[in-house]
Amino acid sequence: MFRYILFFFSFLIGCVFTHSQVPQVSDIIAYYPFSGNANDLSGNNHDGILSGGPTLTQNRFGHSNAAYSLDGVDDYIYFGNTMYVDLPDTDGDGYYEDSFSISIWAKSSVNAEEAFVAFGEELGLYTGMIARIGANISFNSSNWGIATSTSGKKYDGQWHQYVFVYVAGNSRKIFIDGSLAIQSNDSQLRFSFINYGVSIGKERFIPSGTESLDNTYTGSVDDVRVWNVALTNTDVASLYTYENDPLNATTPFVTTWQTDASDSITIPLTGSGYNFTIDWGDGNSENKSGAPGNISHTYTSAGIKTISITPTTTSGFSRIYINNFANRNNLKTLEQWGNGQWATMERAFYGASTFDINATDSPNLSLVTNFNYMFLNCNALSNPNSSMTNWVFTTDPTKSINMANMFQSAIAFNQDISSWNTERVTNMSNLFNNAKVFNQPLNSWVFTTDPSKSINMTSMFRSTPVFNQNISNWNVERVNTMNSMFYNAQAFNKDLSNWDVSNVTNMTSMFRNTTVFNQPLNAWGNKTGNVTTMREMFWQTIAFNQDINGWDVSNVTDMWAMFHQAGSFNQDLGAWDISSLTNADHFMTGKKLSRVNYDNILRGWETLDAGETQIPINIVIKFGSSKYSNNSLVIASRSNLVDNKNWTITDGGTVYVLTNNGELSGSYTINVNKNGVLGISSGVSSNGEIID
Repeated sequence: MFRYILFFFSFLIGCVFTHSQVPQVSDIIAYYPFSGNANDLSGNNHDGILSGGPTLTQNRFGHSNAAYSLDGVDDYIYFGNTMYVDLPDTDGDGYYEDSFSISIWAKSSVNAEEAFVAFGEELGLYTGMIARIGANISFNSSNWGIATSTSGKKYDGQWHQYVFVYVAGNSRKIFIDGSLAIQSNDSQLRFSFINYGVSIGKERFIPSGTESLDNTYTGSVDDVRVWNVALTNTDVASLYTYENDPLNATTPFVTTWQTDASDSITIPLTGSGYNFTIDWGDGNSENKSGAPGNISHTYTSAGIKTISITPTTTSGFSRIYINNFANRNNLKTLEQWGNGQWATMERAFYGASTFDINATDSPNLSLVTNFNYMFLNCNALSNPNSSMTNWVFTTDPTKSINMANMFQSAIAFNQDISSWNTERVTNMSNLFNNAKVFNQPLNSWVFTTDPSKSINMTSMFRSTPVFNQNISNWNVERVNTMNSMFYNAQAFNKDLSNWDVSNVTNMTSMFRNTTVFNQPLNAWGNKTGNVTTMREMFWQTIAFNQDINGWDVSNVTDMWAMFHQAGSFNQDLGAWDISSLTNADHFMTGKKLSRVNYDNILRGWETLDAGETQIPINIVIKFGSSKYSNNSLVIASRSNLVDNKNWTITDGGTVYVLTNNGELSGSYTINVNKNGVLGISSGVSSNGEIID
């Protein structure tokens, strides 16, 4: 029975590599970046054949598995004769005799003459090309050739670019590292190719097909390109500038997968514009382009398989879409991001619970604006040595980045991402929700101040039980929702008094279950004037007991269960303007305010102060077991709310207060009934309750 491991990919046409500095792109008939294999990424499918045992090695930029090493004994790479279909036979004689160019990067320490690049067969009237390298570098046919002994560029153990250009009926040229090393003009001597294509590391084939392994090349090779036109000197200089820049080196996206025998990996693809090579990690590889639909590969042996996906120079590989697929847990690691241009990271690794990132390079995220659910439920994402610290995001001021749910339930994630540029991020909802061990500094994060944009921080730190970092300097002036932002952040207790919350409209459950939070917030003052809901805001914040009487709550409609079981809270809220209030049920269920604070709330809320528009009607509100005094003004205020404004108030009832203007000493018994104090008897001891 087959087990199917599904990758989901989506691509954007032309978004990966523009390669504007690669000359004569339309005339390239073969391109071999050697990114894990010898496949042709020109789109012409002239794939290479490895003979002997060439081994993958580091390229000139230090990327692993991105070049081939040849041993000088029997290793060579042959690219077949199918490329003749892309070589014009202008005179119809069955031979190719027109212009061509071949570029190659190589590194060698051998100064003996060795076969380097061959094209065509050895015998015939006008034979094929052979380039040899050592003390000299030559560009020959059996009839004639050129050579140069330019020192220090052929066997110094360093990488160099070599370009061989034939201008039909005119000249041959050798370029080293973008500069012309030698040129010879002779219109009578020419090449004539037939039967055999390009090979690297060996002499030309002979017509019988007998293989000669004399003088095979010793060293490393990379980035072979073949054109059916002659490059100009300017073209070659441009090519060198381009290929010598590490940012332009084509490197694959590499992952590892756990398979059992006869497991089949299926990659569903959607849309068109595909152009990449996939190396399945068992010696098999394929080129995919256009709209190939689903592609599959079956393994004959169990184990960890390394899969490399290399984008081409024109379109590429811009999205991975795991999205909680059935066999998502077979994905084990990401070993290399490669340098492809990613288009989106939405749901990229969602659900891959045993997946981690070992890559030390960084993805190219310059076009990515959607990171929604990227690592959702990636329970093993924990490697602190991966490259996440260095991620660079778009700086395009017209773009907005979505990081909603990015690390949600990534329960092992605790990497330093303090250097991230978050200035374009507008959605951070659930960013760290349920990231159980995350506790990294974030105070250097900066957010947009663009008045045309709004930021969502809903549930950003929800259920982060150990997060307790200083974020006091955040510029949150464009944040419009902090719904559940610190809900159940049980360790969080940092100063937020400097925050500008003037654009926040939703503070529902903002501090719910923050069991140790107890920081001053009264500096928010009038900045809370746009908030419309504070529902459950301090639900079970058992330590919070700060003065917030100066808050502007004039636009708040919903205070349902705002202080439900907020065990320590005991503050005066009488100055609040509750003109917009419509829902306050369970406001302080499970609470008991002091008599003075509750009295002040009743009197303040029943009184219209300057700027207040109305006393709301039909309010159902609970103050727990809080008791109000028998002061006639307090009783009148409460009665007005109940009788005239149709409020339903649940509280602890009346507590009777005896006011004494003198000093008392000794013991007293205070006899009261429901109408108040009846008398005082001295000299009698009794138990009582001190209210205030």
